Amino acid sequence: MTCLHEEKELIILNGKCHYGKNICSNCKKFLSWEKNPEITKICEERDLFIDQFIKDNPKLSPSNLSYLYSIKGKLFITPKQNTYFNSITSRSQVK
Repeated sequence: MTCLHEEKELIILNGKCHYGKNICSNCKKFLSWEKNPEITKICEERDLFIDQFIKDNPKLSPSNLSYLYSIKGKLFITPKQNTYFNSITSRSQVK
């Protein structure tokens, strides 16, 4: 009999790469990786901020606008990317 994987179970991992994995409760087959909900929330908040920031600053340079769109939707941005993100948003808000 083939398992239909109708019920899943989340196994929390301690590794840095993945927060957890979903497995079938019946046959224990791996189904998918689970994103860290805290990181996902940070990403969603940053995306909402970017959307609002772009609306509030219609005269952003094309390069800054392109950069903001390039980091939108990413779970992680590097420290260098974060520094540039902060410099764009702080410069535009001061004006």
